[in-house]
Amino acid sequence: MAMTGEQVETASNMLREGATYAQIGATLGLTRNVVIGKMRRLKLSHLTRNTPRRAATRPRKPSPPPRPPQSPTARLCEIPPCEPALPPPAPAPPGPRALVTLSELLPDSCRFGLGDPRTPEFRFCGARATRGPYCGVHAQICYEPAREKR
Repeated sequence: MAMTGEQVETASNMLREGATYAQIGATLGLTRNVVIGKMRRLKLSHLTRNTPRRAATRPRKPSPPPRPPQSPTARLCEIPPCEPALPPPAPAPPGPRALVTLSELLPDSCRFGLGDPRTPEFRFCGARATRGPYCGVHAQICYEPAREKR
């Protein structure tokens, strides 16, 4: 909606007199947001009355004292471990392949990473993938069974 020159003049006069944006919009047959947007685009929003905000009805609670900084691992240690939903899978049987590097992976190789990816000792399982990108044992670790609908 475009405001005419007369509407802009009326709105700026009403704003100087202390009318709210909603009152101006109702008078001009426009929405409050149209009036706010136009006044800001014309840089006339400074004409609003500078009334102090309402005093709080209740005193504010003092903020708690700041906690001493902790390392991320210290915070993780505070969280108790959760109980596993499923029993841990059996250890992987010795596969037809030894652990492989990224460059040695084949299209049908298990892509379950073993070790720290930031170290040169990082390897992939390399066994034949049977369920998506993982072998049967690692698929049990990576995929959670679907829950029943309530």
